[in-house]
Formats: sequence, C-alpha cells, structure tokens
Amino acid sequence: MQTTKLENGRKLEPKVHLLLSREESSMVSTWTNHLGLSKISEKTWRIGTYGYNWLGSIYDLVPEDQLYDEAGELVIPDEWEGHKVLGLADGEYLETDELVSSDYVDFTQSQIKIARAFCSESGWSDLADFDRGFLRVVSEVKPNQPLSRYSEFKGRPVLRTGYGANPSYSGEAELGVFQTDSLTEIWAWDSESGAECVVTINSSTDLKSLVDAVAKGDHFAGLVDLESLRMKGIDQTDGLVLALAWDGEEASKTVARLLSLWPKEVVTKVLGKKGLSAINLAQIGDQALVLANDLEVDIDEIERVSIPEAFDEVSVLKSMTDAVRRVAANKRRQEARFRKEIAPFSAQIETIVTAFLRGKPKGYYPGAGYVVPPSGGVSLRIFLTHFAKRNKKMPTGKVSVPYEKGEFRSPRGSFEVDLDELAKG
Repeated sequence: MQTTKLENGRKLEPKVHLLLSREESSMVSTWTNHLGLSKISEKTWRIGTYGYNWLGSIYDLVPEDQLYDEAGELVIPDEWEGHKVLGLADGEYLETDELVSSDYVDFTQSQIKIARAFCSESGWSDLADFDRGFLRVVSEVKPNQPLSRYSEFKGRPVLRTGYGANPSYSGEAELGVFQTDSLTEIWAWDSESGAECVVTINSSTDLKSLVDAVAKGDHFAGLVDLESLRMKGIDQTDGLVLALAWDGEEASKTVARLLSLWPKEVVTKVLGKKGLSAINLAQIGDQALVLANDLEVDIDEIERVSIPEAFDEVSVLKSMTDAVRRVAANKRRQEARFRKEIAPFSAQIETIVTAFLRGKPKGYYPGAGYVVPPSGGVSLRIFLTHFAKRNKKMPTGKVSVPYEKGEFRSPRGSFEVDLDELAKG
C-alpha cells in the first residue's frame, strides 16, 4: 500500500473518502460504520467498511488525577497519540478520527464489479442511498465514462451535447440529475475533465429549482448545441428548458429561468414545433436581461411572469419584459414608502453618522488610486434606519452595531457606539 511520510516520521495511509454511513449495534453497544473508498496505488482502489478507532476506556488511559477539572467535570483530551479525539463512545471509550477497517477489497478499473459485489455482500447495497454513494466510486475509478453509461443514471435525466466552435477545443458534455426523496444532485461530465457532482440540493426539487441551480453555476457546458442535444429520462419540454439553463450564455440562462415560472403546458407551446427557436429565445433572454440591468432588477426577484396572449416572439418578449418592469415598479413603491416612514428620523440619523465618521481616517483601495469612506458608516446608517422603521423611534445609549455586507471590506463581527454622545453632534 502506498503511504506518505510526514515530517514527524508518522506514515499517513491513503485518504479515505466516506460514501455512506449506517448505524449498527450489538447487545451491549451501538456504533456507526462507513463505506469508504481510497486509492492505494496508481491503478488500484480499496473499498471497505470503516469505523473511527475506539481506544481503551478513558478511565484506564488517563491518569486519575487528570480525569476531572475543578468543577468535577470529566476532561476529555483533545488529542491522543497524534489523532484528534472525537468524543467518548459508549460513554467511556476514546473515539479518534483514525479510520480503521478489517473488511475491504482491492480492485482495478476493470474489476469494478468486485467493488459492487463487496457492497452487496456487506449489506451496503440495501441502503436507499446506495446508488448515490456508488456514483462516487464509478466517477473516481472511471472518470472518462459518460454519465449516460452509468447504471446509476438509468432512467434518470441526462442531457448530452457537443460543445466548442474552436476545432482545437471541442468535445462532448453531459448534465445529469440524480434525485431521491431527500436530496437532488446535479452531475456534470465532459470529455476533458470527467464526471463530478457539482451541486447538491438538500431536497427533492421541481424544474424551477433545477433550472435556477444550473443557471447560476459556472461549472457546466459552454455553448450548448441544441441541434446535437440528446436527452434521456426527461421529456422534451423540461429537457430544452434545462438545456437553455445549461448554456454558457447569460441570455439563455435568463430565458430558461423565466420560462420555468410558467405552467408546463404554456412552455410546451412556446417550445413546440410551431414555437420559438433557440435563437429567438436567446434574443428574448438578452433583451429581458438588458432591461433588468437598466432597472436594477435581479432575475431572482421575478416570481411571476404573465402568460402571453400568443406564443410568438413579440408576445413572449412582452410578458417577460413586463415582469421585469413590474418588479422595478414595486421596488420603487417600496423605496418611496420606506423613505416616508423614516423621514421623521432622517436628520437624527444624519447627525449621528456624521459625528461617528468625523475624524475617522478614510480607507484607501490599493492600486486603484481612490479613497473610500471610513469603515462602519454604512453599517451604522443601516442599523439606525432599520431600527427607526421597525420601532418608530430612534435607539439610544450604547449599542452594538453589526457590520453589514454593504460595508467596503467590512470586517466580521460588530462595533460599539454611544448614540447619546453621537447625537450631540
């Protein structure tokens, strides 16, 4: 077995990737076992049942005069013999982070059936999440194998497309969706870098959630060639919307996210044989995105798109741009209402913030050649504004102000201010 020698002379076994876990018990004890995978040589892997090592009883290992603190509480050591102590198993045995196994098999790429047989014989294949766990084995051992050839993806959504206009960089890519009752995994594969789970959502999701997750990712295909697109395990309409979200162009991602807000029967008509082409949809997405940027609307803020009167390019574009304008108008109304609510406190807020910033050094943005406001001013203004809106009065006395994300290079945590003193100007 290959090992790596550390500076302190200890040898580190190959890293074990834990795939699945299950609780086991006997008449006198309960523990957790893990299915783990490690690469032990250039062409050989090991799959086995692992557990965290239990040492002896803390009462036998730790001297009696070191067992308890001054309050009489049991003192569990942080480390033992170079390993982190995770806690006490069965209330007395030191459990470390050292993974140990006496039940494993070694296999090569061509012997992956041996790994699967081991899982079957050891009861791991009986777990509901087994297919999801074994996906990691296949992707590690056979990185060049497309998702569409994984038995674990049989009957599950897989999109496949060619990519790359440059002959020197072209190939094929696949997007797969592995869904269980409790979570959803999105996998990406391409002929250059192999397969990888790139997004995990801790729930079973609908099309809109999938589209959002894919559209926001930067680890999927480049330009999706819809003419070469092949789909398995998903119907034509859902597959095309997901493919648009998968595309590298923001315009395509935008129109996919807006399409996913419509009922499926509407989307089917838009994308049907007499519907719009991918070029038409990308143009609609581009115009909607430009308008959203101009009106300072985030696509995430759009929760509803009116059903178009017809399913031509003009009507679909109108519905989507109207949705952008509606959000922008709502934001303007909310901002106006907000300003009206805090108007009675505006002068006091300005006095306190001005006093706080007086004399504080300005920040300097390295390499950019300009100064920025002193740290804390933005956070203090937000704190005062939100307090006044919520409570219909200003805060007083000494308060702790949390740093906000809007603060330039804001540190974590908070800072203390005396509002009574600052209010004097």
